[in-house]
Amino acid sequence: MGEERWFTRYRDIGARRSPRHFSWRLRHFRFNPQSTILDLCCGDGKYLRLFRQMGCRFVVGCDINRALMADVRWAPVAQMDAFTLAVRSSSLDVVFVSDALHHFHFNDLGGLLSEVHRVLRPGGAFFCIEPAPTWVRGLAHRVLFSPLSRIWAKAGAMRELLEDEWETYNSWLTQWPEGIAQIEAAGFTRRRLLTDWLYCYGEFCRDGGTC
Repeated sequence: MGEERWFTRYRDIGARRSPRHFSWRLRHFRFNPQSTILDLCCGDGKYLRLFRQMGCRFVVGCDINRALMADVRWAPVAQMDAFTLAVRSSSLDVVFVSDALHHFHFNDLGGLLSEVHRVLRPGGAFFCIEPAPTWVRGLAHRVLFSPLSRIWAKAGAMRELLEDEWETYNSWLTQWPEGIAQIEAAGFTRRRLLTDWLYCYGEFCRDGGTC
């Protein structure tokens, strides 16, 4: 899929999702309003907006795709490569990432996680939200990859995006414990790992801290 079509499909999905869809996910985490938070791979900034609404004062987002962040006005954003973050070492309280780790090959995750570890202060928190291999998600896949997906525009957009990223997405679903193990191997201590019908929610602390 070309970059322009991918961008259009991504926006098609996001435009049809209520802010409640994303705020509901954040219920699993505790954010101190005084914390310095980086939204890694922030995309169109939907979580940055929610952090602001929650009263978090020091938030910034970054993404490799500048176009995705073009309309963000509610928080500072910067174009950055997740493997070479232009952020001072030990300067952040929280790094947050949602629906992004599964875009990377497992062989590349170590470099990304090393950067997350570097920019977090000792005892800082790494929060992540990623797809979980649940029966509900499996059922959703059956619908998306059936003729029914042609009836609903959003379903068709999701199908195209999944087909484009299927290699890494499916690897994450079938081997996600390996992804969690890599996070821990990068110097993080697991504090909580929860799953709901569609997602897993991980809370990790740098260097065995209590976050």
